[in-house]
Amino acid sequence: MGMHSVAAWSSEGAAAFGGTVLLAARLAGEWLGHGPDYLFIVLVFGGIWLLGRAARVWRGRLKYQQLRCCPPGRRRGAASDSP
Repeated sequence: MGMHSVAAWSSEGAAAFGGTVLLAARLAGEWLGHGPDYLFIVLVFGGIWLLGRAARVWRGRLKYQQLRCCPPGRRRGAASDSP
């Protein structure tokens, strides 16, 4: 949840830094527990980070489309739009 949130709601630099810190913390925990799943952790958490970045891009595109369709100050169905 944290990895997705960092990627989805932060700027690119902050998202990269936050993702690196979270991944390093998870890998350190795996190392301290003598676990063998380093590649799995990188793939799962890297994938979650990428999904968060994709959600940010999607949200930006949606906002752009909404602004292009209905500029601020002009609403659909307003009295001034009717004939």
